[in-house]
Amino acid sequence: MQKMQGGYQSYTPLEMQDESSSDRVYRYDRDTGINPDIGVFDMEREDEEFKVPLALRIWSCVASVLTFPLNIPCMITQVNPGEDKVVTRCGYVTSVLRRPGPHLVDPFTSIIPVDMKLDILEITKTSVNDLGGNPLIVSAQFSYRVQDSLSSIYTSTNPKKYLIEQGASTLKAVLSSYPFDKGEDHKGPCLRKHSDEIENHLKYFLQEIVRRVGIKIEKFRLLSVTYDPLVEKLLLAKQEAEAEVIATQAIATGTVGIIQKIFQDLKGIGHELDESDRSQLAKQLTLMLVNRGGSTNLTLIQGSTPPSLKGKEKGN
Repeated sequence: MQKMQGGYQSYTPLEMQDESSSDRVYRYDRDTGINPDIGVFDMEREDEEFKVPLALRIWSCVASVLTFPLNIPCMITQVNPGEDKVVTRCGYVTSVLRRPGPHLVDPFTSIIPVDMKLDILEITKTSVNDLGGNPLIVSAQFSYRVQDSLSSIYTSTNPKKYLIEQGASTLKAVLSSYPFDKGEDHKGPCLRKHSDEIENHLKYFLQEIVRRVGIKIEKFRLLSVTYDPLVEKLLLAKQEAEAEVIATQAIATGTVGIIQKIFQDLKGIGHELDESDRSQLAKQLTLMLVNRGGSTNLTLIQGSTPPSLKGKEKGN
């Protein structure tokens, strides 16, 4: 494995070599020990050694020999699958233990366990703004794993807290570039449908931020995206007002049609109305239809002369 300054290992992608090659065939991600096809740990992950000052090594060896009988229980440490153990001596990183099983270590060292298994964090009810500036309440979750054990413990004091804070910042930064719903001005993805494009945008945006702490983001999912309660009330009131306007327009249109039909029916049965009678009858019918919600029974009118009708039948 390649090493960077300070003993940090760089990310090495999955390497596949020809079966006929004399070199080792790496069928696993060399950093995480995960087979991407079947998702299991490589039990043969290589340990890693680092250089420490010569004087410190000599002192440690002498102290170990002098206190050997007392330090036997402290010289064995167990590494479990999906776990790394970083071994340090007086602040220097001496090795990273990755192979599962018992290991013999210097009793005058400190061992820091690092969980390399997949984990999930959830972000609940975070306030963000969409493309139009409307306040939203968003819940999301993302899965991650530690990819570089050294970066994880030496770059961040609390990686999980750092992840949650950066996840919330990612939601605010990314979701502000998408509308809540599709409109005439925007035909792309919207937050209401939780598209894969938006979730991938969130994943890669967060990955670039947390790469420095040795963490890999596996998936970023939106759980719920809703309007802020105050905005939701305003939108509901707006929808009710729009529905009322539409209903009023429908009543007005229907009323005009009914009055025209009544005039045609009256003319068909021989009632001739002058302009004054037509105006008066139209007013009365309009009031009656509007008060009844735009519905009436025409049979009550057809076949009889309204009280306000002053015209005379033809031929009488």
